[in-house]
Amino acid sequence: MSNPYDLDKMSFAECGLLVGGFGDLALQLLLGTGLLEFYGLKSYFQIHGSVESVCIAAGLMGSFSLLYEKSGEQKNLINLTLYGVALDLVFRIFRVMPSLEGYYGELNYLWSGIWGAIPFMMVYALYCYRNDKEIVLYSWFHN
Repeated sequence: MSNPYDLDKMSFAECGLLVGGFGDLALQLLLGTGLLEFYGLKSYFQIHGSVESVCIAAGLMGSFSLLYEKSGEQKNLINLTLYGVALDLVFRIFRVMPSLEGYYGELNYLWSGIWGAIPFMMVYALYCYRNDKEIVLYSWFHN
């Protein structure tokens, strides 16, 4: 059992929390500079405001990362990519967050799925880095 006070190690959920919060903050900064017009997210940030958006993103990524960690599924790039795409489909089809209507209105299923998978790849990369683990594509391809 690992030491819960070991600051060099991070749980998968903690990595999700950081990626969600800092990723949202980075998107807001890029949108604010005018260098990026990102697929209907400007209206999302106007609805929720800067601080609330960061909290929503951090909370969702932390929660979904914790849920994945507790599921017992193997952590690898393929599984987490599929997980991100599946969550994106659920959010799109069931309109879990109506404030993302502009985002889903501008992106087709393929691109929103890709953008749904990228944060979980980032969570996995941070988790592997912080815990001295090797990034694995899929367990069949790894000895």
